[in-house]
Amino acid sequence: MIKRLDNYFSLIAKCLIFPLILLSVNGFSETISLTGEEPHIVLKGTNLELYEDTSGKRSIEYILKNLDKTVYFIPTEHQDHFILKNPISSYWFKVKIKNDSEDQQHYILESYNYRIDSMLFYEIRESKLLITDSIGVAYKFEKREIKHKNLVYAFWMKPGEECTIYIKLKNRYETPVELVLRELEHFTSYSISEYFFLGLFYGSILIIIILNILAGAYLKSKAHYYYVFYVFFVGTFFLSQDGMGFHFVWASAEFLNDYAYMLSVYFMTVFLLLYTNAFLNLKTYYPGYPKIFYGYIIIRTFILIINLIFFPEIRHLLYIDIVPFLMAYYCSYLSYRNGYPLSIYFLVGSTILISGFVLNFLQLFSLMERNIYTFYVINVCFLLEMIVFYFALAERIRFYKQHKSISKGLKKEIEDKEQLIEQFIYKTSHDLSGPVKTILGVTNLGLVSKNLDEQHDYLQMIQTTALRLDEVLKSIAEINIIRAQEIEKTLLNTSILMEKVLNNPKIKEHSDKIKLTITNPPSALFQEDSFILYKLISNLLIYQLICLKYPNEKKLTLDVTVNKESYTIIASNNANPIPEEHHKNLFNIFFRLSNNNDDLGTYMHIVKLCVEKLNGKIALENSESSTKFIITISF
Repeated sequence: MIKRLDNYFSLIAKCLIFPLILLSVNGFSETISLTGEEPHIVLKGTNLELYEDTSGKRSIEYILKNLDKTVYFIPTEHQDHFILKNPISSYWFKVKIKNDSEDQQHYILESYNYRIDSMLFYEIRESKLLITDSIGVAYKFEKREIKHKNLVYAFWMKPGEECTIYIKLKNRYETPVELVLRELEHFTSYSISEYFFLGLFYGSILIIIILNILAGAYLKSKAHYYYVFYVFFVGTFFLSQDGMGFHFVWASAEFLNDYAYMLSVYFMTVFLLLYTNAFLNLKTYYPGYPKIFYGYIIIRTFILIINLIFFPEIRHLLYIDIVPFLMAYYCSYLSYRNGYPLSIYFLVGSTILISGFVLNFLQLFSLMERNIYTFYVINVCFLLEMIVFYFALAERIRFYKQHKSISKGLKKEIEDKEQLIEQFIYKTSHDLSGPVKTILGVTNLGLVSKNLDEQHDYLQMIQTTALRLDEVLKSIAEINIIRAQEIEKTLLNTSILMEKVLNNPKIKEHSDKIKLTITNPPSALFQEDSFILYKLISNLLIYQLICLKYPNEKKLTLDVTVNKESYTIIASNNANPIPEEHHKNLFNIFFRLSNNNDDLGTYMHIVKLCVEKLNGKIALENSESSTKFIITISF
């Protein structure tokens, strides 16, 4: 009797528990309510359900047909991201959404992680199924409907309308997924800010690279070039990490997504060790450490080859790639402890970077809140480290000047190079400070403004200022190229040379304002350096076309005369005459006649450099209405 009662109660318990299990699987999902008051909704817990198709072959039709039969969607755990572990499985996410507001709602469903092979959206609304094209790193970027670095899907809903969105994800390698809903206006504002600050970050990296290439060319220093390559691969690493590389650099070569991250980390660590060795002069003071560095590079190269051939699914070798940074940190500490004063820069830079790694690890292990600020903390730390390293290189030059005994001739050569570098740095800071302040000011206005039209205007202002920065950098680079250029005389035809000059983009748009005369005769051949002569005439014309003030319509006359003894260029115009007291200062790199943004002192400075290179002479003659430029180059 007792046994029968036990069986009876057991049957009742099973009948009660089984429905509860089904309810826990499919009954506790929440519908997301869109009220227009929540611009950012993280999908997790009961508002996001997950089903793993271990076969990886089931279609949306099968999923819909077999709901609650063989297909069970389970509410996800209370966490912000999920791991796609099985490369064979397809992972299906389900989201129910209802518009409880009185207005039409426009939202974006977004995945922060762009490194997902395939992501496909299915939308069910009013018993109708809408299927989108697959997006992800397995497909060319240009095929995306919304050209954004993250994986996004846009949808809209009428008041009171409901819809269910299924998201199918598939990936060859283990990777996390973070899904959020964003109001369209919030998404646009956030994206503009994110792209802008990433633009500043990558722009800073580019400027650091350019400055150190020029400094390395002046000083013929290996340390500068190692640093340039280190910074370049740091930039490549972040391009591969945040999706900007796939968006702007290798959009049509999606296969590079598999290799850019691994290769950039490898080369970044290699050049960090080479730069550390060169900067701290370890070969002289600690000869054992360079051998350890080279040994690590050989071992790491072997690991990379094995990784690429046999284990391409392993993207992160965290415990191996952190070793070079710790080695560089220890060597900088050892060098500082033994009295090398410049190592303090290296020590500070390494400390900042390692602090960034620590914060990044805290995020990975969910010990720190994940948001846009903590996500990009490693970017900021890398940028600060690169700036500190840049100052270290500058201080290194000064240190060796003070502490190294050198011959008079070598000392004079170094002093000349230092003077050129000081002029270069002063000119760079002088010409870049204004535009940078403008960019920062407009950025602050853009961040405060919530009006999209105003933000667009601010972005246009930033673009104009950025073009100004680009013009300054090009002019400075041109000066250094001309200084380093060796004279190479070749046979030239004046007509062909002048045709090339007039086709210069900055001159061509004003070609109808220029009257060219070539005498004695146009077809005469002469020997001179074509590059220097081209730069001379081009910059002379650009200066008159852009920098001078014209009371009326501008008109230029260019007379070129070739004979057996000389090459003469006479440029006349109808601009306001340049005061004679400014004639000497006109060729100074810092001199400007006006506050016009296009008025660069570099144009006439380049003219002077070219004339000196060609052993020529330049003179200015004033008349009542204009200033005439006369350049004579003797053969």
